[in-house]
Amino acid sequence: GGWYPPLGGTGLSGLFEADAEYEDARFTDEFNDRMVDSYWLMNLRAGVESDRWDALIYVNNALDNDTIQSWSSGTAVVATAERFDQNLAIFPPDGFSIAPPPRQWGVRANVRF
Repeated sequence: GGWYPPLGGTGLSGLFEADAEYEDARFTDEFNDRMVDSYWLMNLRAGVESDRWDALIYVNNALDNDTIQSWSSGTAVVATAERFDQNLAIFPPDGFSIAPPPRQWGVRANVRF
């Protein structure tokens, strides 16, 4: 959501936006034996805008959350094969995980023609 208050008689508006995402702890495979933790991600933006341009400062992953978001053992065949016989697994049973990028900030500007 956002808030866009007028800035006096300048013809400009403020720009304050935030979005957040929450995902609860959950299992990551069909056997319900591998779980990832819950996590929050929050992004913030603040700036000014007019009819023709806008400029803002942003912060993505403002809480610098590094919680693993997903996990995979590879293909479904490998995940199933490793459950019954470790010698059948083509890849290591550990798999791989995906975490969000670290906190990032920057400046962005747009001009409309």
